[in-house]
Amino acid sequence: MHDKQLIRPPWPWAEKYRIAQGVRVGGTVYVSGQVAYRPDGSIAGTEQLVRSKGTSLTPEQSAVARQDAMRLQARQVFANIDEVLRLGGATMRDIVKLNAYLTDFDLFPPYAEVRRGIFPEASFASTGVEVARLVHEDLLLEVEVVAHVGV
Repeated sequence: MHDKQLIRPPWPWAEKYRIAQGVRVGGTVYVSGQVAYRPDGSIAGTEQLVRSKGTSLTPEQSAVARQDAMRLQARQVFANIDEVLRLGGATMRDIVKLNAYLTDFDLFPPYAEVRRGIFPEASFASTGVEVARLVHEDLLLEVEVVAHVGV
């Protein structure tokens, strides 16, 4: 029987949710859905989202600002996942399953661009789903992963 190790990065914002950001059982690490919260609790990409809602922007400029926000959020999400995995004794190379939840599938291309930069080879099973909303209205993306150490 394997012991269950709770993974709790020292992120002040995470304390209010009262969940482990990850759990390791044996050689498997389960990472809770990660969003674009920076360690200080601010959300990556919010400046771009505010700009995208500006009335002086053309629809094309607004779309570019939202795409930029998604890129920033995706980078932060993967940085958070990397930290949880590291604390659980795993690495990004150990990921065997990834589930991504996007609030707007029109923003899948900038998310996929960041993901390809981090994972140049598709070496795990993956799912992408559009959802109505996440825990905060400025969040565009949530990603959860399962990793098996030593894969």
